[in-house]
Amino acid sequence: EACKKDYEDKIQKIRRAKWRYIDETGIKVLGIQFWLWIFRTDTNEVLVVIRKSRGKKVIEEILGKESEGANSADGWRAYSWMDKLQRCWAHLLREVDHVKDTSENGKRLSEDIHASFKKLRDFLDIDPSIEERMEKKVVFEEELEAIATKYSDFKELEKPLTYLKNGFGFWYTCLLFPGMEPTN
Repeated sequence: EACKKDYEDKIQKIRRAKWRYIDETGIKVLGIQFWLWIFRTDTNEVLVVIRKSRGKKVIEEILGKESEGANSADGWRAYSWMDKLQRCWAHLLREVDHVKDTSENGKRLSEDIHASFKKLRDFLDIDPSIEERMEKKVVFEEELEAIATKYSDFKELEKPLTYLKNGFGFWYTCLLFPGMEPTN
């Protein structure tokens, strides 16, 4: 009871944020599987919750069902309902790095995705106007789709390409929110 008001105030700050970085990881509590969720805002407000679920209901509990602002998260399906979502590039880079030693195609895919991320980082570093960001978002998205098409016939690359394709439309959301990072 002593912390209830502070907890509710923190949830309201999380809900009103311009954007949030969200992640979850499994933990054992007395041998039982739970999930530790982290919500961090653009102003570095942090909320940590532990729940038995890794599902959408936890996100709705914290953010509300009509969440405002954008969110940055990995590819877990619990986030798929969000319309303003930045998919985490660190997760994508790890996915393509897993296949870089499987074949020459895996190596080239990893190199191409890393080059795309570098172009994004370099562009963000110049602090472009919102108009420039919106224009570049279209260009970057087309380039990423071309990479997916280029490697689509290679069976050994199916897993990272599926991960990439499932995020289409969400790899460059950070361009629309100056200050938002492309990783969660």
